[in-house]
Amino acid sequence: MQRAARHLTIGSDPMAVRVPPAAVPARSGAGTVVALLAFVPVWMSRPLGSGNASLAFAIPFLVALWAVLRPAPPQAFGRALQGLQMEALAVGSVLVMASVSMLVSPDPFRAARILLPMAYAVCALIVMARVPPILRRRLVYALLFAGVLVLSASLLLSQSASGRALVMRDYRLRGFVENANQLGLMILCVWPVAVALLLNARTLRTRLLGVLAVGVLAAAMVLSGSKTGLALGFASGALTWLYHASRSGSIGKTMVTLTLASCALIVAVPILLYILSLASPITFAKIDTILTHGIWDYRSIQTRDEIWQESLRLGLANPLLGSGAGAKVLGVSHSHNLALDWFRGMGVIGLAAALLLTLAVLVRSAGFLVASWRRSAANRSIDVVTAAMFIGAAFYLLGNYLSDSLSPTTAFPFWLVYLAACLEARQRVVPASAPRWSNLGSAKGLPMQAPAARRGAA
Repeated sequence: MQRAARHLTIGSDPMAVRVPPAAVPARSGAGTVVALLAFVPVWMSRPLGSGNASLAFAIPFLVALWAVLRPAPPQAFGRALQGLQMEALAVGSVLVMASVSMLVSPDPFRAARILLPMAYAVCALIVMARVPPILRRRLVYALLFAGVLVLSASLLLSQSASGRALVMRDYRLRGFVENANQLGLMILCVWPVAVALLLNARTLRTRLLGVLAVGVLAAAMVLSGSKTGLALGFASGALTWLYHASRSGSIGKTMVTLTLASCALIVAVPILLYILSLASPITFAKIDTILTHGIWDYRSIQTRDEIWQESLRLGLANPLLGSGAGAKVLGVSHSHNLALDWFRGMGVIGLAAALLLTLAVLVRSAGFLVASWRRSAANRSIDVVTAAMFIGAAFYLLGNYLSDSLSPTTAFPFWLVYLAACLEARQRVVPASAPRWSNLGSAKGLPMQAPAARRGAA
């Protein structure tokens, strides 16, 4: 046991390089605090920007540079890239097509809106490939609490007349990002992680942190007035809770826990709607209109339907190269639908890339949930956090089919959370002999972690 504890194996490959203890971060919160402060600008793109550019868009590149300067196993990036062929193909295709479409675009420089999120994918993979597993989770926690810090300030400012002008637009909280829909998507990405943190809490400190994170994110989501964010946020939080409940140990205890959790979720719906009616009456009135008259009678959906139809027309008219990546449509920055936005901007290859990326994320996320659900209560805390990261990434991407189109403002949190989940899942679920994305849902070969990894995983 002592000999095994001297090294931490990176990855599930039995031939993986073993890193000496000096490369494993100490169990200290100082590094997490520094990372938290580094991620604060990610949640503040508007005050740090001018026009379509923002200093916040440089943060992913700076974090990637920090990771490059760290000691790491040889070929760390290549090993991390294994099994991510579908995502790599989608990202590479978009990078190429967005660049080519600039030749036919009425505003070539707006291609940066598409190119930056794809570059962030590379940055996030560099970061997650070069840090130990425990540091991956700490970086995700730092991203979460950077958002909690910024949103806490936004909520306080929204209570005064002068502050409302800074963080509100009409009745909707937008914090320090461009609009309320983007804020809702950023919250959606880390919301399941906050729920998992609260569910896993075993000490007073972690319980307080969990309650703080869940409370601040929930309040900000409600005040944002994002109907997509509210619906998907409830669904993703419920799924995280049900997954946690399903890992209760024996079949009998699991069934009892799942039944109680399901009943609590059913009761929670009218309670949450009542709270919403008090906290944001205008948002509640709009949701009531949707529930009463149907979604297609809602004015916002009618407006987006016009944008969707125009985006489809432009894509069909320019199927090879598109009409220009990132170009505006009907005076709007994007199509409010990821697939249509990439189709009109980059043609059929852009459409295929959007669908391929979405399929990869959904299949990988579902594969982990299914494969790990059959495990016992052992290591539940780690699995719940990994599942929460997958759930946050998957629901964020689904939200980009209604509220946004993978913008530079919201993309880096998605890639950071998603790739952290992928590498965590690879260690815990994927058979070492076949690290392909299609094997993620396999029930075979649940590799044991090295003792040092197990002790540092909490």
